[in-house]
Amino acid sequence: MIRSVCSIISSTTPVSLVDIVPTLADYLDEPSIAADARGRSLIPLIEGGAAADPDEFFIAGMRHNLMKYYRPWKESRGDINIALRHGRFKAIWNVEPDTLELYDLQADPGEQTNVVEQHPELAAQLRAAAQRWYEQCEPVAAGEPRRTPDPMSAEELERLRALGYVD
Repeated sequence: MIRSVCSIISSTTPVSLVDIVPTLADYLDEPSIAADARGRSLIPLIEGGAAADPDEFFIAGMRHNLMKYYRPWKESRGDINIALRHGRFKAIWNVEPDTLELYDLQADPGEQTNVVEQHPELAAQLRAAAQRWYEQCEPVAAGEPRRTPDPMSAEELERLRALGYVD
């Protein structure tokens, strides 16, 4: 299994961290472990099967800056960002300013040119998908209180200060 997972890591097929629990549940033949998980099992890919449908999108990750330490993108991107992949495209929905960035990773692997204006239909679909996904994971929407992160130690704060994340 480990050797097979390593082959996925070196593969060009995009996968997501949310796929880990469903993959392990599938491998262990314990579907109940992943009953509430959102990802997909990567076992078919590990076994040499086809990757996900190229017309399908998936959530690649979410950044939620609870402690408000990450300053460089605060003004333009806010504190909550959801990244999606769709074939050769990567979208980033910035929740608080409600903006979408769209990059063609095949033509622009460094994500320097936002092509949202050139692909308005795809941009609208990905924005809507990100919004739906976010609404499903927002604890406040479900009436649950937000978990307050544990305070950082003086050493952790100093490391962040040295990196320019905190004043």
